Amino acid sequence: MNCGSRIPHVRSPGARLQRLIDRYNRLYWSGKLSGYRAVPAGLEGCLGQHEKRTQTIRIDVPKHRSDRELRSTLLHEMCHAAAARHRSRGHDEKFFAQLERLLRVRAPITVANPEAGGAHILKDLVPTSFPLARSKMERIEARRANAIEQHIKATNREVRVIGDDDIIQEFEDHAWELSWKEALITIGLENGLTDETGRPLNARFRRLLVRARRAHTRGRRLYLDEQRRKSDPEKFLREWADRLFGKDGWVRTENGKYRKKNSGTGGFK
Repeated sequence: MNCGSRIPHVRSPGARLQRLIDRYNRLYWSGKLSGYRAVPAGLEGCLGQHEKRTQTIRIDVPKHRSDRELRSTLLHEMCHAAAARHRSRGHDEKFFAQLERLLRVRAPITVANPEAGGAHILKDLVPTSFPLARSKMERIEARRANAIEQHIKATNREVRVIGDDDIIQEFEDHAWELSWKEALITIGLENGLTDETGRPLNARFRRLLVRARRAHTRGRRLYLDEQRRKSDPEKFLREWADRLFGKDGWVRTENGKYRKKNSGTGGFK
């Protein structure tokens, strides 16, 4: 695969990165990112990193296979810097808006898996309002899906179809260990329902997630009830009885018995 020219050998890669960021800032952002500096740094698990607080972009230069890839990484992080001015939370709609702007003016940025952030299933990840970025991401997803299909055929593996009910059950099953926000992102990304910020990717997934939240709430309530039952069985039974009889118009008296509201002193334990 031809990734462009090799990275030129320079005495000061930091100075070169700063020249590039200053140039791209003038070309594509009209100087709005002038407070940012770009520095070379060893990074774990990524090629580049943006930090809003210090207005710093870090680039792991040796990890790049070509100068084109390095420039694309720098522009990717500058998209994050520009999107952060509009309260972006990662690879979200505000980030894709910046990416679309660069694609329209044919800036030297490529669209690949890093632009997807934490998402692995890329279909519908980019909103339809950004057609250039969406088209490129959909092509990446088509290649990914085709590779999986070819692998399944070659290995004769059995395929299990996961339906909506399976996904909803997964939300309920994990309610004991994951908050709703954690479940939304973790299970949402795993099943291609959301982006890495928890945004539903289409209207059908939005409706599905409404059902999933109800299931998660139900599972969370059952888990918390179980924890209370274990820690204080008597208190748990009193609270459970209050909920049960309270719905039918029963009240608990001082001696722990229950009677109908507005009734006499009769009741039962």
